[in-house]
Amino acid sequence: MTQPEFVVITGGPGSGKTTVIEALAGLGYRTVPEAAIQVIEELNQELGLEGQKRWRAAHTGRFQDRVLDLQIELEKNCSTAPGFVFLDRGRLDGLAYLRHFGGGASSEQLDRIGEVGYSHVFLLATLRSFSERGASGRTSRRADSLAIAKRIEEVYRESGYQPVALPQMPPADRVAFILAKIGVGSGG
Repeated sequence: MTQPEFVVITGGPGSGKTTVIEALAGLGYRTVPEAAIQVIEELNQELGLEGQKRWRAAHTGRFQDRVLDLQIELEKNCSTAPGFVFLDRGRLDGLAYLRHFGGGASSEQLDRIGEVGYSHVFLLATLRSFSERGASGRTSRRADSLAIAKRIEEVYRESGYQPVALPQMPPADRVAFILAKIGVGSGG
């Protein structure tokens, strides 16, 4: 059985990752949504918006554990069919967030991340028209996004990847750039 090729679309908050993922899905490619957003939505339902924000601030490691659990599950659900699968973030992103917030990964977290085997990593630049999106429970500001993007690049490089920098440009141009870099046409 041929394995899928996982392509990570990453960057700081507000870099247009989800827009690119949605465009790729619209072209027929398999995609995986951002696990952290799903966990934030679950926490909003469990604790309310302000409770979720307080809990995340007090429990950064536990939050990243939940994100990692879901990320592993989402990737596993896409691991049986060949072809490209585009991920809205990868397993290594949580390490960058832990570093940004002054912590590090536990040995258990590192073991659970394991060998990820991504075929390509694209690092999207933070958009100049950054939106904080606080109503959804997100807490990042533009300065955080820029700092997190640097941490993300560090983590992927330390793990042997060479993230391809993708500057701000219209979403369709970003999609075309990604597809050209991985050597495929415009349809999945």
